[in-house]
Amino acid sequence: EKVIPTIRSRTHHYQFRLVSNETLFKHLQEVLKSENVSLPQDVVQLAVTAGAGSVRDSLSILGQLIAGSQEQEVDYEIAARLIGQTGNHELSEIFKAVIDAELSILVHQVEGILQRGLDPRRFVVDLLERVRDMTVLLAARNGDVKTLRNYGSTDQSFIATQAKEVGIEGLILWSEILAEHLVKLRSNLPAQVILEMMFVRMMKKIQPHQGPLPNTSGSGSHIQVVTENSTPSHLREKGPISSPSSLPAPSITTGKAPEVSKSNKSVLGDLKDIERSWSRVLENVKNRRRLTWTLLSTGVSLTDFSDGKLSISFGNSGALDSFTRSGSEEILLGAFNETFTGVTGFSFSVGGVVHSQDKVDESVEGSEDLVTGEDLLMKELGATIISKEEN
Repeated sequence: EKVIPTIRSRTHHYQFRLVSNETLFKHLQEVLKSENVSLPQDVVQLAVTAGAGSVRDSLSILGQLIAGSQEQEVDYEIAARLIGQTGNHELSEIFKAVIDAELSILVHQVEGILQRGLDPRRFVVDLLERVRDMTVLLAARNGDVKTLRNYGSTDQSFIATQAKEVGIEGLILWSEILAEHLVKLRSNLPAQVILEMMFVRMMKKIQPHQGPLPNTSGSGSHIQVVTENSTPSHLREKGPISSPSSLPAPSITTGKAPEVSKSNKSVLGDLKDIERSWSRVLENVKNRRRLTWTLLSTGVSLTDFSDGKLSISFGNSGALDSFTRSGSEEILLGAFNETFTGVTGFSFSVGGVVHSQDKVDESVEGSEDLVTGEDLLMKELGATIISKEEN
């Protein structure tokens, strides 16, 4: 895919393959030697990794690094910033803040990354690669593993210490969270919000367990929960217990436990119960009909609940008219009946005035003052007259 279409169309019978990192590293070293340019090996390795097996991309990145080295000595941290990656030291500080639950530091880091114009997805990939390196360093028995990045002895020791502090389970959860938010960055949501919520979830996952863990070993003590109508376990055998012929077999009768109602519906007693459960009702309505959910999501207030009838006030008459004409009342009642009991009907109003389909709004028809467009705009839309022009 990295071969441009012009070349691919003329060499379609050739099978192009990506170059291995070892071969590409040797090639870049030869290029640097022929050009009399000196760069640290870890910086050259960074260009190889960023090129992802493409000779052309790796040479292009190497050219950027050489241009940066003419002004000052380029180390790994500077090279990582030049090509838009996150440096090792910065990654260590970020994960230290996650472990210490320092959200303010993480928010500052996110703002700095976005202000520098770095790609948020590249940033999450760097975090994911670091988690991978931490995982293999912790899981390897002999310590002879190859990390995705080149670390010094001090950095690698610090990374291994962080990995032990988090644990294998915590690192696996981190990788799942990072992979999930990497996909979310494709959406239209602000990148800062996605990254900040990602760090909040990562901090929550590694909080230590509160209280002692239950003893599940075979030598531990067993806890037996006894209820009033429970039957001992030795009486629940399939057949009667064998006994000497001189003694009659005991008659065993097991009583059935009282049946528990399988209904999970909650009873709505007053208006406060409905207000607390309104979000669940709206979610149910959303799954049934999108239009009904849209009409109920904005400008709607719950005013009263008595004798099983819920009073709902709409912000304007247009929304109420759309609600009644579309048959949304049945959708709303079905959403209530699926999860709750107690609501049998509805009454609707506009701004506190009860709506009736048999009557026409007398305040509009009977008043001559509302006929003009100016008064109608002032009443319905809250318009204010700035000036009048005479024709």
